[in-house]
Amino acid sequence: MIAIGLTPVEEELFDIMPKEPIAKYSEKDPEMLLNGRRGNDTEVNLGRINRIVLSGKAIVEYLDAKSPSEIWVRIQNHITDSTLTIREPYKLEPIPELYLNDYVLAPYDERVFRRARIIDIFPIQNRNCAKILFIDDATTAVVNPECLCEMPEELMFYPWQAIQISMIGIFPGLSIDNNSYQIKPKWSQDVCDQLCEVLKIFPYLKIEVVLSSVNFNDYSRPLPCRIYGVGKGFEDSKDVGVDLTSILIARCRQDSIIEIPMHDAAYHKFFEYEDSRETGEPEIEEIHQQMPLNWKHLSPEEEEAQKAEERKLFKNDIDPDVGDWDPANCQIPAFSKSDLEKFADENGIVLMAVEGNATKSPYVWFARPIMKTWSGPNDTVVTNVTKSSYPKQEELTLDDEVEWMMRGNEDLVACAEELDTYYSNTKNRKPLLAEQIKKYHSEGLHVYAICAVSEERAAFTGEWQRVEILNCNVFASVRYLDSGGHDMVLTSSLYKIHKQHCRYPPKCLQLALHGIRSSNPKITDSVPGAWNALEVATFKTLLREDTPLQVHLNDSLVMNQTKLEMFEFSVDRLTLPEGIEPVGMRKPYQESNVFFVRDVTFCGETKSLLWEFHEGQHYKCGIIENDMPMPWNPVKGQQIDVFADKIELFDVETASSDPMSGDDEESF
Repeated sequence: MIAIGLTPVEEELFDIMPKEPIAKYSEKDPEMLLNGRRGNDTEVNLGRINRIVLSGKAIVEYLDAKSPSEIWVRIQNHITDSTLTIREPYKLEPIPELYLNDYVLAPYDERVFRRARIIDIFPIQNRNCAKILFIDDATTAVVNPECLCEMPEELMFYPWQAIQISMIGIFPGLSIDNNSYQIKPKWSQDVCDQLCEVLKIFPYLKIEVVLSSVNFNDYSRPLPCRIYGVGKGFEDSKDVGVDLTSILIARCRQDSIIEIPMHDAAYHKFFEYEDSRETGEPEIEEIHQQMPLNWKHLSPEEEEAQKAEERKLFKNDIDPDVGDWDPANCQIPAFSKSDLEKFADENGIVLMAVEGNATKSPYVWFARPIMKTWSGPNDTVVTNVTKSSYPKQEELTLDDEVEWMMRGNEDLVACAEELDTYYSNTKNRKPLLAEQIKKYHSEGLHVYAICAVSEERAAFTGEWQRVEILNCNVFASVRYLDSGGHDMVLTSSLYKIHKQHCRYPPKCLQLALHGIRSSNPKITDSVPGAWNALEVATFKTLLREDTPLQVHLNDSLVMNQTKLEMFEFSVDRLTLPEGIEPVGMRKPYQESNVFFVRDVTFCGETKSLLWEFHEGQHYKCGIIENDMPMPWNPVKGQQIDVFADKIELFDVETASSDPMSGDDEESF
């Protein structure tokens, strides 16, 4: 089994340097090597694509085999033929130069490209050619450099679909190496041919990965497996399968294979194989000679749009709409207490629908303000009912809590549909570059954008969502303004937001529970604001999504920063003003427009969320501390900037009130 442990045990025990490491080891924890291009201006920017590492059983299809030590398979639900096959129209860029082990797009069939890796470079007729491996099909080809194209980075985030495995429990018989005249175990040509015939008998294979007591830091190491043949229609049967090792041994000469039962993959060995085929100058197939003629890089619609854009730029030296796309002008208004008042009833209570999937800790969770509604005559819907606004209240029927939440969700869906309709049009997508983001941050501006989200998130709240970019380095750290939550995304998925979509504040608020900190002193001292796993799990179970949360207007405090203090990562923290941290080191609850809440309850409950979290369990979560995670002063309505040089302490009268809404005040 390929696994990552605390130390690279493979190198210590076997002195084998990994060909393609999974992680980079340092004095501290190992760091997993990421996909994509990670080079810089001083080195070749080779791409990196990780592989699928199986650790149990799987149903696969057979692709190719060189020997029992090198068998290529592919899982049933692979995405080679759909996502990873390139057809026209698609913009292709020829590679500038051949680099060994680089990833490229190469012709796989007539006018069809697939992902490949350059595994060898050699001369043919006084010119360099390349041998490539199609990483999703496990086939090789010799090609001219003219037919190879650069692989877009977004295609590097899908692992190899082809998986290399090895048949465990068998060894080759001894044979004489003709080059060194020494006895050296090597798979014979007969065994390799018989293996290919055996693997072709069954439409599917069932493989069972044998685990290892040694951690191997190498993606290129084949997975030691037991291999079984499975007939068509029996793919889902757990106990069905024919042992292919036994069939192979029975079909080969008695002395050509040695069988040794093995249950620990650490002792599994890999062997070379005899290749008696004639070798000469390889022939290059016609499709691998050059790029297909008249390859369409753009669809007719995209070509027309491109021409129209060129005509527009030629006609106007200055784009008249540049101001509507300028991030400096496209500022989304912060959600303030005055905005909350629009959702409050006559008692000052605001209802919120919790977004449970976005919850990270008691200091980082999200909820959407919703309206309390009444049903009136002729199926009308009325909100904010008071004696002055609606004198004939006897004509109204108060809706239930589920109806409030459903109507609040309808408002969110309507906004999502508006964004999807607008940004699904390629004309309305203007990339936002990392350099631009850093420039606006350095000027102290909030940067808002439109983000192309994952399918899982898009299924509920739309494919194109408004985000605030909190930080940008290799990836961009964003906060989803309408659906809630934080994420790390590729900068290539960020686009400029149009000014018309900045007219309303965020639909979802980031909340932090005030007046409590983690009960683990080590976590609190080393990482202020951190929580242990038990506390986080308990808090998540208390956040209900089936009923609204009740927040009183006098029980919330928003941190509102009008200008960001931006610092480079290299700044020494000791030279910064007290209370200010460099960019990328701030805690999520220290970001702008975070609402702190204390005495909040869910509809139908009498105890506050803080009381339930601290006292309502059979164990106590957290420690009550009035100044955590920051001073509290809601009576004066102060908007606090935690990065200011001086922060006023919370009001004594406010602190004297019971923050837990419980009966036993002496327990705190």
